[in-house]
Amino acid sequence: MRVRGVPLLAMALAALGGLMLVPALFAAVEQDWRAARFFLYSAIFVGFFAAIWGAAAHDPRPERAGAQTELMAILGFFTWLPVFAAIPIWLLHPALGAEGAYFEAVSAMTTTGATLFDRPQESHRAVQLWRAMLGWAGGLATLTAAAAVLLPRGLTQAPGASQVMPESARAGRVVALVDSGGRTLRALRRIAPIYGALTAALALAFLASGAGDGLAAAAHAMGVVSTSGISPLDGGFAALDNRWAEAAALAGMILAASRLIYRRQIAREGWRAWTADPEMRLLALTAAICAGWLFVRHWIGALTLTEAAPELRDTIAGGFVALWGAAMTCISFLTTTGYVSADWAAARYWSGLDTPTLMLLGLAAMGGGVASTAGGLKLFRAYALFRHGSAELARMVHPHMIETARTPAGRLTRADVMNAWVYMALFLAAMATGTALLTLTEAPFALSLEATIAALSNTGPALVMVTGDPAAYKALAPEARLALCGAMILGRIEILAFVALLNPGALGGRGG
Repeated sequence: MRVRGVPLLAMALAALGGLMLVPALFAAVEQDWRAARFFLYSAIFVGFFAAIWGAAAHDPRPERAGAQTELMAILGFFTWLPVFAAIPIWLLHPALGAEGAYFEAVSAMTTTGATLFDRPQESHRAVQLWRAMLGWAGGLATLTAAAAVLLPRGLTQAPGASQVMPESARAGRVVALVDSGGRTLRALRRIAPIYGALTAALALAFLASGAGDGLAAAAHAMGVVSTSGISPLDGGFAALDNRWAEAAALAGMILAASRLIYRRQIAREGWRAWTADPEMRLLALTAAICAGWLFVRHWIGALTLTEAAPELRDTIAGGFVALWGAAMTCISFLTTTGYVSADWAAARYWSGLDTPTLMLLGLAAMGGGVASTAGGLKLFRAYALFRHGSAELARMVHPHMIETARTPAGRLTRADVMNAWVYMALFLAAMATGTALLTLTEAPFALSLEATIAALSNTGPALVMVTGDPAAYKALAPEARLALCGAMILGRIEILAFVALLNPGALGGRGG
């Protein structure tokens, strides 16, 4: 993929070097001269390398990029660029080693949010800002790749996908025949202003609510919009203990986990677009069921509350506090963000459960909307599987029934159902493979399974949440963390895209 003869990855690497100047300036303002110096040196090195690469690989008359070239560019972004993004992290925290710094960079750029810093506030503040920025940039790259490559190539399907890239719907596969680099830049120009505006609005909302200083507000805003769940605070987002900030984050997570905000018609359609979208309906239903179960279980299985929360015992106020904590945390994991409400402990005490591990991992595995920054199986695929399953059960009673499930883009097609079944099978196969690889490093089976699900669904905080150990990733062997890097990348680029990369002939070969 090239833009005017320059490889797109070389341009992305140059942009990465430019981004390093931001934490360098931030560190200089805070008089952390060591961090400022290392980020500046890294920016110069990365920029110099990108310039040499771009000049050496420049081709004034490049050939048209095919499917394999486009997918290799996406794969290179999440595997090759983290090598350079890890340089300042390694320089400032040499105890992490090269592998640990690469793990941090891959985790951030794939919007997973897993970290080896069990106490982030003990690290350089510039490094925490850099991790949040990498997650933000990775989310923007994910949206751009979905609009410019995955949707036109038919590697992801969504209701109303034509509203994200209208030309792809009109031209179908023919859009894959135009210059892919130019198509990527057009998608970036379309997405970046909305993505940046949402980030700025959230940062201002966090500052207005008094949720931490400027670094915390900016990092959490980027963590919400990119669904990376990265936090510069010990204890994560819950350490803010601010319900106004949680309300703003909740709205931001719902917007980030849906493609609707990037539709041109959203201003005209308004509220109807959200209520008619099957993904948003499924998100609301799933969150209501999970949060409602934790709330209702108080009267089913938790007849008495623990002494740790006596103020919650059988009070209306305590019930609402627990319901809010459950709803906010469930939606956070369903959108694969991984932020936890400060009232989550109250929700657990109210329900009488310790940590509902299986429920949280299941929500993360289901994931958010397609063509969004969220990871996991994706809500539209879950919706397609649900409608197909319900139709098959109904057909057992009425054999001649015709299923007419519809979405804003039209009828739910056989291709939608087939895509969902294939993706679920590949997801389960990847989950089994990742679990087996981690057990080979002598990690316990349960921990291996939990870590693999967290990595594949790009919900890094899930492992810390279900184990209760902030150093859960640090305790793993280096080989296990490298395996998790592969799982994060696989979950981020979409498993179907990786399979298509191994078999480019299925997409028409070079010609697309």
